[in-house]
Amino acid sequence: MSRSLDIRYLNARKAYDCDACHWWLTNGDTCEVEDEDQRLTIESAEADKYRILPGQRYIRIVGIYDGDFGTYRARPEMHDLIIELDLMPESDE
Repeated sequence: MSRSLDIRYLNARKAYDCDACHWWLTNGDTCEVEDEDQRLTIESAEADKYRILPGQRYIRIVGIYDGDFGTYRARPEMHDLIIELDLMPESDE
């Protein structure tokens, strides 16, 4: 069970790993990219080495997942993609 405590869209001041990209790299081979926009989203993330770079907008979700406190950071377009392709673990979103 998960519980989101805070969800914000921010501009990165430093580089972060993209957690949505992690889900894509871990599970993306199990699905097929459906359209050109999805392919471009993945190519853009790959070009940045699956990172959120300084100055880029990202989503930050702070919450509790399976009893552990954590922070999820992702490129918004990758976050939307993994939700659309159902690659994200069960959540309360």
